[in-house]
Amino acid sequence: MRLLTKLSALTVLLFSIGCNQKPEESAESPQEAMQKVAQAAGVDGFGSVESMSYTFIADLGDKQVVRSWTWLPKSNEVTLKGEAEAEDVRYLRSEVASDESGKLETIDQQFVNDLYWMIFPFQVVWDSSLSIEALPEEAAAVFPDAHAGLRVRYPEGVGYTPGDVYDLFYDENYQVSHWVFRKGGSEKPTRASEWEDYQSFGPLSISLNRTSPDSSFRIWFEDVEVELSE
Repeated sequence: MRLLTKLSALTVLLFSIGCNQKPEESAESPQEAMQKVAQAAGVDGFGSVESMSYTFIADLGDKQVVRSWTWLPKSNEVTLKGEAEAEDVRYLRSEVASDESGKLETIDQQFVNDLYWMIFPFQVVWDSSLSIEALPEEAAAVFPDAHAGLRVRYPEGVGYTPGDVYDLFYDENYQVSHWVFRKGGSEKPTRASEWEDYQSFGPLSISLNRTSPDSSFRIWFEDVEVELSE
């Protein structure tokens, strides 16, 4: 009877430990968590997207940036809507490297910046050159109320902004709730924002409003249209 009592007590203790584990303490890898974040945003349905049109607006305090784009993902054709009387600029992203004037590269940098803001979780799982890590404890303190987070690091010598680091925070449904940009991997956050006003566009779930906690800047999207294949 004494042995049975000890075994029963041990069983209760082990069961209690298992039930008290927090979800974030599971063996889920950063890569697996990032895949779930992208899936929550609709990456599995992105193959049906024929075109995306949107206006990117950034209020940076001392200036405002407004750019309107149409992107055809399957052909990688991009159109920048011309301002005022200026003509639209249409190009294939495969043509950028061969444009000796450098004009297309400048426009393409703007396009990549604006698209990254819009569908950042997709870009992360599509790009094999970057690394995805667990979020350092000190970085998590930027948004202490967030459920969990990941760190995305771009290597040196790759892309338009090599060495940049992004901290991605998400809720219990793996939906992005907060985002921190660290230019060149800087210790001090360059920009931080909350992702708000989620709306559905076909299979995609997109945050249309990104505001900084100190109201120093805001980025949002208007005139969003997503055309799907039949």
